[in-house]
Amino acid sequence: MAWIKSFQELRHHPKVKRLARACGIPLVQAVGHLHFLWWFALDYAPDGNLSSFTNSEINEMAGWEGDESVFISALADVKFLDVVSGGYCIHDWGEYAGRLIDDRERKREQDRDRAKAYRDRQKERHATVTRDGKERHTLDKSRQDKTKVDKTRVKDENGDAEADDTVQGMRGFDEFWKAYPKRVKKQDAIKAWGQVKAEGLTKVILDSLTQFRSSKEWARENGRYIPYPATWLRNRRWEDEVGNGSRSYGGVHGGDKDGDSL
Repeated sequence: MAWIKSFQELRHHPKVKRLARACGIPLVQAVGHLHFLWWFALDYAPDGNLSSFTNSEINEMAGWEGDESVFISALADVKFLDVVSGGYCIHDWGEYAGRLIDDRERKREQDRDRAKAYRDRQKERHATVTRDGKERHTLDKSRQDKTKVDKTRVKDENGDAEADDTVQGMRGFDEFWKAYPKRVKKQDAIKAWGQVKAEGLTKVILDSLTQFRSSKEWARENGRYIPYPATWLRNRRWEDEVGNGSRSYGGVHGGDKDGDSL
């Protein structure tokens, strides 16, 4: 809230008494008009210069409703207004409102400093968020890349994923796959190899497979009765004796439990 010094001695000051006599008004009214003038200047003429206002406007801002020339002339005669080029300025305005003007300037400077500090904090916060976001993105991408490396996703000529001999639990599968005479549904075979933990039985499985390859059952009708590799693995048929009829191998004796025809 704007304010201005109002000296206690103003009501007894000779200049105020002369102003009251010149205007033909009571002393208290003269004090009121002066304060109205000063309060207006606080908002609309902070430097005390009234040159941009007409005499009518000055009278109006002071609350004077009498003869226009009487009040302005009286203010100038008793030195409440100083005549300057193009108009008037309030006499000793710096004494009355100088502290307020200084306070206002300090406040504007403080407001500018606070605004700048706020903008700087916002910029730093944005930069931190952006930097953290980039670091998180880099970390996430690194994790994704590591996951991709850990997975076995090599394509064969049919577009199916091959097993990698270096993947834990899959060693020996390539040898089995190359040796098996009916190479179909490779993904099922890979899954079955892992399910029966065949890695530690690679030699046993390959030896048994060699015998089955030369068996009469698998030679019949150009290999019609050779089971799918996944079926052969899941049923642990490497444990069978070649020629033993305890298990069915041909489609005429039954189907694969997974729905595959043998």
